Amino acid sequence: MDQNILDYQQQDGVLRRIENELQNSEERKRAAAAKSFLLEGEEVIAKTDKKAGDLLVKFQNLQHTLAECVQMSEEYEALMKESKEDEDELSYLNKKIQQLNDTLKKTEHELTVISQQMEETAKNFVAYRQKFGAAKEEYTKNKKKYDELKAAKAGEIKAVKEKMAGIAKGVDKKILERYQAVRNDKIFPVLVPLNGNMCGGCNTELSLNEMGRLKNQGYIECDNCKRIIYQK
Repeated sequence: MDQNILDYQQQDGVLRRIENELQNSEERKRAAAAKSFLLEGEEVIAKTDKKAGDLLVKFQNLQHTLAECVQMSEEYEALMKESKEDEDELSYLNKKIQQLNDTLKKTEHELTVISQQMEETAKNFVAYRQKFGAAKEEYTKNKKKYDELKAAKAGEIKAVKEKMAGIAKGVDKKILERYQAVRNDKIFPVLVPLNGNMCGGCNTELSLNEMGRLKNQGYIECDNCKRIIYQK
């Protein structure tokens, strides 16, 4: 295996270490968690706002129904006073008044339930708004810290990338393209030495045919872990 590509991987390992430090930093994790909450929070707030609007419409409709029932009940009671001697009419009016009373009780109960739901929704909305504000502050604070951390590492990253670019000029184009394809699949190290008759990355045993190709070509790709196996 050409030493240039091995040197390239060595510098790539340095770059990967720096990238992992940034990726796994507490500042990035906290900023990412806060951002996720904010994105979800916008949807939650929109749904809560819609729920509050729907409850208000139901509440207003029930109030209208309640007012109508009260008015009709008063009208039936007035009619009863006028129909004192008509038993059939009185019986009919009594029945209608009873139905109205049942509707009134049901409507009042529904109004109580919806009032409680409206109160609970309002409390949840206020509580979530407070959490949303806190998450916004948390995101802003940690995003700033993460950006500062990245800026502090920028010079080091640039130097490593420049070194890799210089080494890449002396690497066979075909092996470099294959290396980068494997690296893009988040596999590292990409290049591993033969370990006896096994892949130095995943310890999968190579067939006689694969061993022959490795000897003739200088490197082969592991069928199991996709790393590039080379012979020292």
